[in-house]
Amino acid sequence: MNEEERHNIRKLCEEYKDIFYCERIPLSFSNQVKHFIRTKNEDPIFTKPYRLAPVKVTEINKQVDKLLLDNVIQESFSPWNSPVHLVPKKADASGEVKYRTVIDYRRLNEITIDDKYPLPNIADLFDKLGKSTYFSTLDLASGYHQIELNEDDRQKTAFSTQNGHYEFLRMPFGLKTPPATFQRAMNNVLRGLQGIHCLVYLDDVIIFSASLQEHMEKLRTVFDRLRKTNMKIQLDKSDFFRKEVLYLGHTITKDGLRPNDDKIKVIQNYPLPKTTTEIKSFLGLVGYYRKFIKDFAKITQPLTSCLKKKNKIIIDQNYIDAFHKCKEILTSVPLLQYPDSTKPYILTTDASNVALGAVLSQGPIGSDKPIAYASRTLSNTESRYSTI
Repeated sequence: MNEEERHNIRKLCEEYKDIFYCERIPLSFSNQVKHFIRTKNEDPIFTKPYRLAPVKVTEINKQVDKLLLDNVIQESFSPWNSPVHLVPKKADASGEVKYRTVIDYRRLNEITIDDKYPLPNIADLFDKLGKSTYFSTLDLASGYHQIELNEDDRQKTAFSTQNGHYEFLRMPFGLKTPPATFQRAMNNVLRGLQGIHCLVYLDDVIIFSASLQEHMEKLRTVFDRLRKTNMKIQLDKSDFFRKEVLYLGHTITKDGLRPNDDKIKVIQNYPLPKTTTEIKSFLGLVGYYRKFIKDFAKITQPLTSCLKKKNKIIIDQNYIDAFHKCKEILTSVPLLQYPDSTKPYILTTDASNVALGAVLSQGPIGSDKPIAYASRTLSNTESRYSTI
């Protein structure tokens, strides 16, 4: 990138500086949608506040004061109440751990009517990134708090601290249906741009292009749309004009995608699971990257078989070997290339007495490159059939 290109980038950011969130200015909210909390009945739910350590009370009061300053909450006379507690965030680069105030809305969620608005299929999003060289990722500042809460539903979000009783004016974290509302809002905000200029999954936006000039134009278009819809970006969590970015737990490059190294480290450090809950948790982490792993279902079969109702958890050598192989294989998974719909695909299949497997690839036979792996275990009935 030459000096003129750097100058143009700085000029673009200066022109749209109003879309970047500043802590000194109260957070605005979008003009696109409101969040509704539709419940099965209107009988107030009141749960007593939790007792908390003094150091946690101090931190909660500090964060609540900031929410008041940002006009995210207001004092309340609501008969509803959900308890407050504090959870740690991921440690930053310096190793410092910060905390987030959260509201335990489980009882409210139990009576909340679900919103079936769909979230994008992550694999479909990645498929659209082929033939791109430059990427920018945008993180929306406290995304949920940029959505206004319907006035009649505000009382349902009430919570208490030692300093008072409050309710949300914006969509809070911890409720059942905000993901649907937020995706609906972002689809409205970026309507007509998705798949061409950018992709969006909740509050994570990626802009992609083949050239630097094209990227400038696409960024300007997205910035302009965010300005018109009154959405704000968290600058320190966004990246611009990169040839490699992190997006939705994956490292994105012009040649393809691979798992995020930080996520792999979490899997590498996972202790041997000894309960069904721990097995499900481990398989959930590894399973997010199953498209990178050849014969995933076959490899994990000693673990998944323990989840069947009639089976007990037997930690034998097969179980331990399967656990360690999952960890080992993720350290050397291949880069998955983006599919090219103008070229033929190659589907290679395989079967064993416990699972089926397949790989979708493209390129000259013998030097074709994988796009995705797929597999599943056989049912008891299927396992009695011949694989020939």
